[in-house]
Amino acid sequence: MRSDAKLVSVIVLNLNGEKILRNCLDHLLRQTYRNLEIIVIDNGSTDGSVAVLEQYLGSGKLSVVRCHKNLGVPGGRNLGVAHAKGEILAFMDNDGSPDPAWLEHGVAMLESDERIGGVAALVFFARKKIILNGAGGTINLQGYGADLHFNAPYEFAELPHEVLYSMAIGMIIRKTAMQLCGPLDTALIKWYEDTELGIRLWKLGFRVVVCPRAWVDHDIGHSDQFLPDRIYLCEKARIRTMLKYCPLSRVPQWLLREIPNATRYGRRRWIIPAKAWLWNLAHLGSALRWRLRFVGARAPFWHLVHPSWGTFPPPIPNNRMFQPVLRRAGAELVLDGTTDVAQLNFGWYDVESDGALAYRWTDVRASAFFAPSAEVGSLAVTLRSAIDVQSVTLMVRRAGEIAPKVQVSLTVLSTWKTLNCDLVLRPGVYELLLIAERCGLDRAGRVVGPAVASIVFR
Repeated sequence: MRSDAKLVSVIVLNLNGEKILRNCLDHLLRQTYRNLEIIVIDNGSTDGSVAVLEQYLGSGKLSVVRCHKNLGVPGGRNLGVAHAKGEILAFMDNDGSPDPAWLEHGVAMLESDERIGGVAALVFFARKKIILNGAGGTINLQGYGADLHFNAPYEFAELPHEVLYSMAIGMIIRKTAMQLCGPLDTALIKWYEDTELGIRLWKLGFRVVVCPRAWVDHDIGHSDQFLPDRIYLCEKARIRTMLKYCPLSRVPQWLLREIPNATRYGRRRWIIPAKAWLWNLAHLGSALRWRLRFVGARAPFWHLVHPSWGTFPPPIPNNRMFQPVLRRAGAELVLDGTTDVAQLNFGWYDVESDGALAYRWTDVRASAFFAPSAEVGSLAVTLRSAIDVQSVTLMVRRAGEIAPKVQVSLTVLSTWKTLNCDLVLRPGVYELLLIAERCGLDRAGRVVGPAVASIVFR
């Protein structure tokens, strides 16, 4: 590392993280970028977190700021910034495990261009590291936020360069830029604070970019268990963010869309958006003061907003729930939700039925593992399409390899049919990829590849 490397202050938020803190701190202390300080903000923990933190004080890199109550995510980060000595700030959560070169690559990206105000890390799910948690993020016209490539397999992700915001976990930002942005909004407990910071950076003329080599694993969901009414808190933060930053010319259209948007919750849950709006109307004065604070910052950011209304992002498979067990893989796969779970890798929706036939829709790409115990001479796939005609490529490769052993193109129709392909494979463990060249919309509004009932190697 260069002798003139700038000091980086890594701000870690912790709330009752006794069981996960060591993993986070050990990864931070292994960073190849050595000129760093670690500031842990303990947000009113009631478990053994403080005892864990005391074990790390001898490292010479770590300091602890204890709060007697939970200040929320914005308040905790503000406190960390106030204690930071570094010229560069980085944010980490107690359920994050940064790659040893995270800071080194992220700081290099930040320093490569003075117009870059913030750098987004590439965040993976810690319990399934081939799947992305996000690569920066955006909002849509309704104000709903989404981490880009959420739940997507890393191999096929077309990573963006510029993004509206960096996910808070793994974010690296110039301290001068943070000071210009001002403190985070403490009226909110959690959510949208990273979105808001990204918007402020863009409005002030900075850029937010993704660093593809700055990796962080995220054991998602630890802090959520301490927060009630997650949907309500998200709605409250979404509306407040739009009240503060939606361009005036777009406000009337957004407000008109809010009424039909609220009906998506159904009769029993309309109270959620109603409560969120009532809270925002009660706090409208502070939202308008934030708006006035940035009224003179007019650099564009709306080009990074997704041009859709209503719910965002569209439904996608929950790739985290698939944990294939290769020793249980066989030569046959029936998509019935019971015998298939040990072989599915990513890209599969929940089980549905067509009469007595069980099946799963696939995403644009889907993957499963097979382990034929004898030589294979053919492959039979029972499937159908959501559109009249769909082109699907089947790719078979050895588990852990990239290059395909076999690649076959199929034409899939909207009626169930079993298609047979000739191929020759020796016994072993293989990955089968289904890649849809043309996609359709099913009745749930999902962009889907084919529906698959069974796959058999013979």
